[in-house]
Amino acid sequence: MLGYRSLYWRMVLLVAGFCLCMIAVTNYIAQRVDSYLAYLPESTLSELRGYAADAASALDQGVDALNAWRDEH
Repeated sequence: MLGYRSLYWRMVLLVAGFCLCMIAVTNYIAQRVDSYLAYLPESTLSELRGYAADAASALDQGVDALNAWRDEH
């Protein structure tokens, strides 16, 4: 039988530890890449806010006006 301190269990712990470290590193890198790619310049944000304001004012005028605005853009 395999004892508690056998080489097999040491290798199992080593591989499991390595896998957990790789998962943590991959998660960290993915979060960094997502935050880097999620950045939008202020000019783009202001343009999107303008579209949102236009769509909100078209919705205030009714669904037909909103559909016309959507078809226009």
